[in-house]
Amino acid sequence: MGVLMKIKQNAIIEEQLKTISDEIQKRVDYAEKLVCTVDTIKNIKKQRALLRSQFNDLENQRKQVKAEYQAPYLRFEKVYKELISDKYKEADIKLKRKIDNVEIELKKQKENNLKEYFEEYCISEGIDFVKFEQIGLNINLSNTEKSLREQIKSFMDRVKSDIELIQHEENFEEVMFEYTKHLNVSRAIIEVKERHKKLYEIVNNSYKNVQNYKKEIKKEEVLKAPETIY
Repeated sequence: MGVLMKIKQNAIIEEQLKTISDEIQKRVDYAEKLVCTVDTIKNIKKQRALLRSQFNDLENQRKQVKAEYQAPYLRFEKVYKELISDKYKEADIKLKRKIDNVEIELKKQKENNLKEYFEEYCISEGIDFVKFEQIGLNINLSNTEKSLREQIKSFMDRVKSDIELIQHEENFEEVMFEYTKHLNVSRAIIEVKERHKKLYEIVNNSYKNVQNYKKEIKKEEVLKAPETIY
């Protein structure tokens, strides 16, 4: 596709600005050479006000030139949008929607295949407490189904290994119960040990309190007992 748009350069404004710039430089040089004293401060203020006034006048002209140049561009931009960019954007959106529909279906099919593989593995190993979502797979079209199956197997092999470790624990059932909540074997073992430690402390403290209570009762009975008169 050839070039359809071309900006025609106009050097007239640039030449005018160069001419004005030379005149401004002379005025600036003159003002900067002035020595500011009590006697000359009024003149310097006048020169400064003159420069600011000239600058403001040129700024207003610049804004006017900008508006004059901008108006045709804005009209061009509107036509370009209607005849060119909107057509491309609309086509891109439609094509993206078609691509997304196919990719979503492919991703869904891949996920279903992986769930089926996961369920078969769980049944074969007798594991019924792990959820597919806990594996944390990143299922997309970039990752192959084979690599994702390997991640599932690796995850479930670790769970299987954890179960074998837990079976050697003294409080196997309690540790297993905690493990099924979060699949963290170290955390499960620590939680059970901490619970038993607290339970032991409670029972031990209760026993000590009972023994102390009995001792106090016995002391009171001795004190209340009547003296034997001989």
